[in-house]
Amino acid sequence: VFASVRDKNVLPKGAQLLPLVPNVKPLLETCKSNIDRVLPCGHITKVKCTDLLQNKLPTCHEPVATELPCGHTTNVNCTNLLQKKMPTCYEPVSTRLPCDHTTVVVKCTDLLQNKLPTCHEPVATELPCGHTTKVKCADLLQNKLPTC
Repeated sequence: VFASVRDKNVLPKGAQLLPLVPNVKPLLETCKSNIDRVLPCGHITKVKCTDLLQNKLPTCHEPVATELPCGHTTNVNCTNLLQKKMPTCYEPVSTRLPCDHTTVVVKCTDLLQNKLPTCHEPVATELPCGHTTKVKCADLLQNKLPTC
């Protein structure tokens, strides 16, 4: 155990008396150097001496390859990853529309949220009056039929 006090009577048993060091805080406050520090996430970054004096560690902006819930991989900012802030996936994916008429390419996030484009394929359908007409597939799925 070390101490930097002048009175030997207040030292705990086994402590050694060290010479008083001149106040170095003003020197450190003007220091412009950057020092390598390990962040809590394990990445190394440069930190200014003045920030270290104030216990200010920067957030980590290192990109980390991460698998998104959809299975695609992307680089995520380390701090966002630690805070479980996952980005939206914009990877293009090919899918068939629910009506099975067309294959479309949409953003992965749109597919996951079931935000698909409407189908404009003409479909022959029978109206309540018995006549046959062609309507857009999307209109038929929404039961939007023309009047006869």
